[in-house]
Amino acid sequence: MSQIPVIDFALFRDGSPEDAEATGKKIFEAFRDVGFVYLKNHGVPQEVVDEAFSWVWSWLAANINLLTL
Repeated sequence: MSQIPVIDFALFRDGSPEDAEATGKKIFEAFRDVGFVYLKNHGVPQEVVDEAFSWVWSWLAANINLLTL
């Protein structure tokens, strides 16, 4: 299994159009080849990320039976 790629999103948000295109290509390739990607410097506040993970874990705990079918 491949490692999950870590991609810096800052150049997509703040760089040139060429930087944005190159970043988009890296993201596409990561999803195509691995299925997942870690985005750093995405601009989403850490509190929002933490809350999203909390909701995911809560859902998984409540629906574990759906995952074991």
